[in-house]
Amino acid sequence: MNQRLLFSAAAALLLGAVAAHLAGGSAQAAGGRSRFEFAPGSMSVAITGTGRDAANYYLPYTIKNPMDEAMTPRIYVEAKTETGKTYGDHPDHKVIAAAEKALKTKGLKTTLEVRAEALPAGGSVQGVASFGNIDPNADDITVRVYGLWDPIVRTRQGKVYSEKRVLVLEFARQGDEYDRPMDQIKLKSSKEVLEGDPVELYSTATEKKK
Repeated sequence: MNQRLLFSAAAALLLGAVAAHLAGGSAQAAGGRSRFEFAPGSMSVAITGTGRDAANYYLPYTIKNPMDEAMTPRIYVEAKTETGKTYGDHPDHKVIAAAEKALKTKGLKTTLEVRAEALPAGGSVQGVASFGNIDPNADDITVRVYGLWDPIVRTRQGKVYSEKRVLVLEFARQGDEYDRPMDQIKLKSSKEVLEGDPVELYSTATEKKK
């Protein structure tokens, strides 16, 4: 029994250390607290080649570090359509160049580059998620952003949970069936959701009693 308790506590401490390294510390109360602020721009399309894969959909965004110490945003972004297709965010410097031209700015980074550098306290970075050629038959595009929240949640009652909290952005394509890649795509809603069920790791209140 003692060995099992020691193993459980050690595993929980290890998870807590990993979470602090990845997401910048513990969450406050049940439900977690955002560790990074994510502001999406407009979903757009860059024509970076010829043929069926010429259209590349991308989402510019800004991430801010509201914490009082430098942290690295280990985010992951993916897009899904109501037609059952999933598109991972992959670095494409042609898309970056097209986005900088369209937005009249410089210094945009791929998500891979955003993940590689620590953000100073109060600092921000502008990134671009690139999804390739999204199904032209899709009317609804859902973008999920992982890694903004600390996965370790500590309640006021002394319980410690692991959870996966995700920012979900719902986009809708406007227009008719003609020249679909050029139709405007608008953000309909933005919400945070819990993916799966929280897993209780241990309880500090229980350990103190023992």
